[in-house]
Amino acid sequence: MSCICQNPQAAQVTVNGIVYCQTIDTVPPSCKPKSCPPGYTLSEDKTECILAYNTGNLCPEGYAYVYNEEEPGNSYCQASNDIPADCICTADVIATPQTICSGNTTSIPLTSTLPSGIVYSWVVLQTGVNGGTSGNSIASGNSISQPLVATGNTPGTAVYTITPYEQGLTGCSGTPIQVTVTVNPKPNILVIPASPQTVPNNSALNIAISSGLPGTTFAWTVTAPTTITGAAAGSGTSITNTLVASVSGAVIYHIVATAPNGCTNTLEYTVNVTSIPSCPNRRVAFQICNSNSVRDDNFAIYLNGTHIGDVDLNQDALVGSVFIADLDVTHVITSADFTCPISNMVIYRFNPNLLQATNTILMQNIQANGAGNAGVFEVRNYLLTGTSLSNPCVIANRNYAPPNGGNATFTFDYTSCCVGD
Repeated sequence: MSCICQNPQAAQVTVNGIVYCQTIDTVPPSCKPKSCPPGYTLSEDKTECILAYNTGNLCPEGYAYVYNEEEPGNSYCQASNDIPADCICTADVIATPQTICSGNTTSIPLTSTLPSGIVYSWVVLQTGVNGGTSGNSIASGNSISQPLVATGNTPGTAVYTITPYEQGLTGCSGTPIQVTVTVNPKPNILVIPASPQTVPNNSALNIAISSGLPGTTFAWTVTAPTTITGAAAGSGTSITNTLVASVSGAVIYHIVATAPNGCTNTLEYTVNVTSIPSCPNRRVAFQICNSNSVRDDNFAIYLNGTHIGDVDLNQDALVGSVFIADLDVTHVITSADFTCPISNMVIYRFNPNLLQATNTILMQNIQANGAGNAGVFEVRNYLLTGTSLSNPCVIANRNYAPPNGGNATFTFDYTSCCVGD
């Protein structure tokens, strides 16, 4: 009869003609002191727990006689296995629970009751939270630093089970502890209408602010250019400032939401303010023309610093140019209200966004001919009907008379459409 020893270190011995497997397990000491269960004694080198064998005359030393009461003839000697001694580790891990806001990073320092040589490993169980991962201090240092995000509008938890080891991650392990990190949700911020929005000059805002997290409060500060007034810091659930712009620009509201749990969130809301009035059925146009019968100079025309066309007055006639704040070439002036006949004018078009509440026109002399200059500058706001521009109202009338070779500058305000509109 033979046997196959499953443990490669087992030795085969023959007792009374029967082959037995004897396993002698030895393990290197991973920690001290060692202890043994009842019925075992600790070896002198403190690496094994040895069973106190009860051997009879039929069995050699190291074997136990197993008596079969029902069939005594089948009694046998059984090799007794040694077992590794149990570790008694004295290292404990010290860590405390904490509460953070969603998106913030945990800061769980790991210390032990032993002064040095301790490493840690941990696993994490997440409920209503994302971002936690298992790890160890060899890879991550003696701290658990992980950004955690709550997945709902109620607090979630990340429970870390942390185990200390006295001699590496395969050494003697101490008692694990559990550390709970509570993750409070941040308040989301809902705004109606959505950012950014564009409003005409002298408009009252109506921005509604809310959150899916009940009990959230809101406050805001403002960043605005000096050319826009009316924007102010405040608190509540709506922004109702009236914004007045002398020059088109943007106002930014920095909204801070604070939840009952103390967590905060921020949102930047942009309001673009046009300094000109809202006149969807009107188009601004102006004319510059020679009002005398002599040849005047030629000029480049700039509106608020942007070149929009030229005026050729170097002729003995009533000549000049018309400038229309409309890029659609199908929109034409059919009933002009200008000093010079529009049939004699050169037509230029420019982007209405160049207009401001207060506008500056620069006539820059580009060709002096030796004569003085004189003419008119007239601004109108025409009614758009289909493709026809007619029925204008007067915005400004100006005269110019720069010396030979000189420039002319004048301003006009555009703060209302027309009386009755």
